[in-house]
Amino acid sequence: MKAKVSFQQALQLLKKGEVVALPTETVYGLAGRIDCEKALKKIFQLKKRPLFDPLIVHCHSKKQALSYLFQKHSLIEKLFDDFTPGPLTLVAKKNNKISSLITSRKATVALRIPKHPLIRKVLRQLSVPLAMPSANSYGKVSPVSSQHVLSSFKSKVPVLEGGICQKGLESTIIKIHFSKKQISILRPGMITKEMLENFLKKQDTNFKVKYKTDRFQPGGSSSHYKPDVPFYIVESQKTEKEIEQFLSKKFPKKTLRTLSLSSSSQRTARLLYSQLRQLSQDKKNLIYTQKKSHHRSGLWTAIWNRLEKASSGYFKF
Repeated sequence: MKAKVSFQQALQLLKKGEVVALPTETVYGLAGRIDCEKALKKIFQLKKRPLFDPLIVHCHSKKQALSYLFQKHSLIEKLFDDFTPGPLTLVAKKNNKISSLITSRKATVALRIPKHPLIRKVLRQLSVPLAMPSANSYGKVSPVSSQHVLSSFKSKVPVLEGGICQKGLESTIIKIHFSKKQISILRPGMITKEMLENFLKKQDTNFKVKYKTDRFQPGGSSSHYKPDVPFYIVESQKTEKEIEQFLSKKFPKKTLRTLSLSSSSQRTARLLYSQLRQLSQDKKNLIYTQKKSHHRSGLWTAIWNRLEKASSGYFKF
């Protein structure tokens, strides 16, 4: 079978328990039915993903997503109402309908309702949710085009063409701690801390939003999104020429390439993974980017979360 498949071919493959790469508004994902153990195991095998790293379950609707939770709560429903379909993933206590293989034997499941029209059409016609991490080798740069998927898996994984992903960064992952009256951001993304705080202001609640790392939840690894060549972050008031002189002395055999960050965080997020892939095609390259003082809040938090996990090191001078 050709690496690129039609909508009907993708649907039939998924029905048979095969794994297919599908587009979302964030990145392309490696999808398999949640009720097919063969497909779930194949996702882990293809990605070389450790079994302790849970998968995100993609649902078509709020009703479908809630049917997999142990308990309902108005705050969960309102979060789904305000931010989905869209790039928000909610971690909550699961019921027994969810395989422990998906959740890495944890009591919680990560649920998301994607926005891209093609995956929504797949989910609607399949009527079964899909477990779907990003369609790339574990720890490497995420794919935002079908070509990225084909390159990652040497055309062995069938891909449903859906164009370039509009958002370009993975979903925000949150977990609600009801006893602490806190929403924890486990992975920052397109839904920012400020957006969640504004949402809470409209609710009759005194919940707070905080960042929290959890290496045993999706996206929790401290090293991820790695390009195929060294990538360094530089925090300095020096000129670009002075920075390059410094790096050239440190790495005399490397060709320096700059990862340019737009003044627009939305544009930077959309182009980030494509740029990292492009700049790492020549193995003689060394990529660097300069961290600016205004890159501290909003979507920049998610961008720098990805860059810091992708980096080989950090220079500050």
